[in-house]
Amino acid sequence: MENSNNNSLVKIVMAIVAIGALVVVASIVIWKAGGLTQGTNSGGNEWLTYSNEKYSFEIKYPKDWQVVVDDSGEPKINIFKKTETEKPPFIHHSNVTHVSIYPKGIGTEGVQGESAPSGLQFQETMKTATDFLLKDGATWATYANIDTKTTNWQPWGFLWAGLKVESRKTECIQPGKIPIQGACDLGVEFKNSKTVVSGTVNEADREIQEEILRSFRFFNADTPITSGTSRVNIYVVDIEGKGDQGKTIGCGDGLVAVKRDVAATQGVLRAALNELFSLKTRTYGESGYVNALYQSNIKVDSASVVDGEAQVHLSGQVASGGVCDDPRIVEQIKATVMQFPTVKGAEITLNGRDLNDYFSQR
Repeated sequence: MENSNNNSLVKIVMAIVAIGALVVVASIVIWKAGGLTQGTNSGGNEWLTYSNEKYSFEIKYPKDWQVVVDDSGEPKINIFKKTETEKPPFIHHSNVTHVSIYPKGIGTEGVQGESAPSGLQFQETMKTATDFLLKDGATWATYANIDTKTTNWQPWGFLWAGLKVESRKTECIQPGKIPIQGACDLGVEFKNSKTVVSGTVNEADREIQEEILRSFRFFNADTPITSGTSRVNIYVVDIEGKGDQGKTIGCGDGLVAVKRDVAATQGVLRAALNELFSLKTRTYGESGYVNALYQSNIKVDSASVVDGEAQVHLSGQVASGGVCDDPRIVEQIKATVMQFPTVKGAEITLNGRDLNDYFSQR
């Protein structure tokens, strides 16, 4: 009897050790794929930051979610709730609540269903951003194809945020015909038909997904991505938002860094300013961020860095939208100059006057 009890105890101890080993291995898989740091989201809840050196991006997610990476073949970076019972990897067809990054795309057909242009404000410029809608109009997924990508990304790489649709029903609706179960065939006979998805989703999870998507950004702005280009930051305005620079400007706004590719040059300071001044639309892409300089015509007369001090002289026509745009213009220029690690201070003039005092002297 005593030997039987001892054997049972040994088996229990061995099971605990095995489970512990699995946890360690899972942790190593995530750690090797990227780094984790902690922070808080806009609601004050604790969030983590996942960074991926291979694909040069970072993204934030809640502490009760997790990241699992499958880097074989078509890489899949899945972010999902720790309570999820389905096992990754997940693709865009998985009926699971997840946010995923696919740097090299997924070699299968796209998702069918009613859709509309997404109103989400991303940090990166999106070539395409589409929301997929349920029959009742609720959003159940978002597809986003990034306009500018870094090394190791393919042009068809994309972000995906999908909700689990409970009691999911997919129908092919054809004019004047009884609905067919399942998605519509892509053949000619289904012309003018549409695929409709119905069911219910968790709206609270959708809000979390939107915040995760908004946090996605590329990093290593100064790292060349090809032999003929360099990557620099320019800065646009997050109206009445916090931005990502940790400071408030103007009328309670924030600044957001946007990565741009410029021709390889030793004069990256001048190149970054020229890139900023070249933008001629008020809204930056589909991000919703604002460029207060869009009506101005400014040129760089000279730009140099001496002993850590940037000396920049600008000239041209400045068009401001008013008292709120004045400080936005100043801060956009200053942040673009101060981004480089070799720049510790700056003297910036505009039409011969100190930039900080330019609008007060007009």
